[in-house]
Amino acid sequence: MFVSSEENIDFTIKEVVFYDIGALVFFVKIIEWEFPGFSVDRCFDRLVELQQRIEKDGYVETTEHRYYMILKKI
Repeated sequence: MFVSSEENIDFTIKEVVFYDIGALVFFVKIIEWEFPGFSVDRCFDRLVELQQRIEKDGYVETTEHRYYMILKKI
């Protein structure tokens, strides 16, 4: 069993910037639980739109919410 006190639970909000559509696809594929069912074929049109934004603006940005806990085994 693990326990945690409230002061040992926190979260952070991070901006993640992608300068390359390949990097974004790699990121999405390695955290598949965040993007269930993702495939390049299924999302191709949206990926093309994001690539166009990268070409226009130089990057695309996303916000990530991450939680972390410090646990103690009892």
